[in-house]
Amino acid sequence: MTSHHALPEAFGAGRPRRVALVLLAAYLAAGAGAQERPPTQTFEIRVWAIRASKTETRVSRELRAMARELRRRFNYKGFVLERKSTGKAAAGKAYAAGLVGNYKARVTPVARKGDRVTLRIEVLRREGKQDKSLLKTTATIRRARFQLLGGWRIDSKSDDVLIVGISAR
Repeated sequence: MTSHHALPEAFGAGRPRRVALVLLAAYLAAGAGAQERPPTQTFEIRVWAIRASKTETRVSRELRAMARELRRRFNYKGFVLERKSTGKAAAGKAYAAGLVGNYKARVTPVARKGDRVTLRIEVLRREGKQDKSLLKTTATIRRARFQLLGGWRIDSKSDDVLIVGISAR
């Protein structure tokens, strides 16, 4: 005599349990667990191209608040904001900004923790058909404060140099 709970031989003894597990896995893969993932962090990135000069003394209005820091760190007299770029990037995705001449910057946000933002920064110069990497670094900065990098000669006609200011929040 067979029990009414017994399964026919064709289905196998553990088949309903396996089917239930497969259906549960498909349900979870389809998005049931998606709400539990942390949202992708988006960062606002600002990249400033600053021309530093030993002969000119003019300081752009936007740079006046940081002029003392620029003079102390780079030993130049004048600072002109040549270009401002602002954009958004998700964590791990690069934001590219043209600077002056053949220079560009690539900024990749890594993480935000409290009021600090960690960025991977690369400054490049176009030489012929190739981009030459001049600097690759990782910096952790306070949110909305500028990381200042530079000293690269802008052109052969002057002694002016490029300073790059990078900020994120």
